[in-house]
Amino acid sequence: MSTHTLPDDRTYFPSKAKWASVFIIAALLLIALLALPMPAVLQFLIGAVFGLGMLGSALQVFLQISWLKLTLDRLEYSHLGHKQSFSWLDVSDFKTEAMTVSFITVGDRILFSFHPPGDPSAGRTQTYLPEMYGQKPEELEDMLNAFRARALETLKASR
Repeated sequence: MSTHTLPDDRTYFPSKAKWASVFIIAALLLIALLALPMPAVLQFLIGAVFGLGMLGSALQVFLQISWLKLTLDRLEYSHLGHKQSFSWLDVSDFKTEAMTVSFITVGDRILFSFHPPGDPSAGRTQTYLPEMYGQKPEELEDMLNAFRARALETLKASR
């Protein structure tokens, strides 16, 4: 766990280089695939898929629509405009875990579980952060666990 003094608020954004790379790769694949002879319907579908990828990555680079905000009492994040918010008291410890899709490891993700809001009797739901927000997995894990530990200490002190 981190031993340095934590700020009250901290906001992280995904790596612009990563999203710029996604844009460039999608553009190159779009150009290459559309150069091949194929039916117009297939060209339209390929254009739509890669065009949406390019649009999403451009929005991230220029508008920063994805972010992670750590505050004294909450963990909030937005991924491509979809926002989530969790009280530090409702989340478990954060762990770095390799994410595997169809037997292929695609990278590390930060895994945690939480109680769904408004239903204290419900079981915990497991999820992961959709990004690393420009951080190394271990550094982000340490920061999240430090913010959570501070919130739990503050709660104990207020009792």
